[in-house]
Amino acid sequence: YDPRGLPMSAISGIPERFSGWASRNRCSDENPITLSVKLKVPSNINNIKLYTTDMGYTLRSFDIFVDGEGISTKIASVRDNEEIVLDFKFDKLLAEKIRVVCFQGDANGNARVDQIDAFLN
Repeated sequence: YDPRGLPMSAISGIPERFSGWASRNRCSDENPITLSVKLKVPSNINNIKLYTTDMGYTLRSFDIFVDGEGISTKIASVRDNEEIVLDFKFDKLLAEKIRVVCFQGDANGNARVDQIDAFLN
């Protein structure tokens, strides 16, 4: 897809439309596409904010996992999304990696995450 939409674009700190990651292939229930973000150092988090794109390019269906200490915890399962900014609060977890598993992307079928922020409140 757009070669500028690399995975590292989803952690650039820029939550603006079309500024982040876009999958090269279309995603579906049969062929989910995963955006994985490995933290530089394991960190405690209890909040994830995900920014997607509007104008028919919203990430529609996805799950979010926090991986750490050999455990994978699903912190969100979203279907038929129409929101642009999604805010997920959960009990504190030690995170080594965050994964967004995409099942239904935008109008073209591509997954889009403009920005993903993870932090401890």
